[in-house]
Amino acid sequence: MVILMKYNTFLILSVLTSCLVASLIGWSIATGYLIIPVIAIPLGVMVILACRQNVDVVLRDDRIREIHSLAALRTLEIYVILGAICAVILYSYIISDPLFPTITGRSILNDNGTRSMESQCTSRDFREILNILYVQQIYTMSMP
Repeated sequence: MVILMKYNTFLILSVLTSCLVASLIGWSIATGYLIIPVIAIPLGVMVILACRQNVDVVLRDDRIREIHSLAALRTLEIYVILGAICAVILYSYIISDPLFPTITGRSILNDNGTRSMESQCTSRDFREILNILYVQQIYTMSMP
């Protein structure tokens, strides 16, 4: 005997199953039992697919499927562009590392029980930075 359910019931069961799987993954990472996600993820997928087969309404028609595929394509395009922008920004942080000043310091315990701290901030001049960037460029060009 197959029990048919409404689409909203299917969505609620899907969300509950996803939350249960996510909590099991978090708990397994926290405790160190890394075999649990290997079992929990496929089991959760099977539960959701079994519930989906018992829905009594048509889930999608061709128009909705085409709209969803176009939306997924646009989302992919946006994420690729944002990923490229983030990659350029993160690469600029790697290159601009010589521009940051170097801060060093130490804490000293005095004879009377108080603490003193001495710090030193040094920065490089512009010619030294250009030399470092030139050496980095030669190094990256010589790599195979």
